[in-house]
Amino acid sequence: MSGDEADRLLKDYVFAASVNREIIMECEAIGIPLNEFAELSVVATLEISFRLGV
Repeated sequence: MSGDEADRLLKDYVFAASVNREIIMECEAIGIPLNEFAELSVVATLEISFRLGV
């Protein structure tokens, strides 16, 4: 999954309905664009996926 795909899913309120999107948007307040934050998140999750059982 790319950062753009994760960004698109985040905008779909049916996907991850319990996610607090205001907190996620804080990344832009510190200078990280949302799609870049999504990309970083995906890469970081993939790096530890064996620990997460994914």
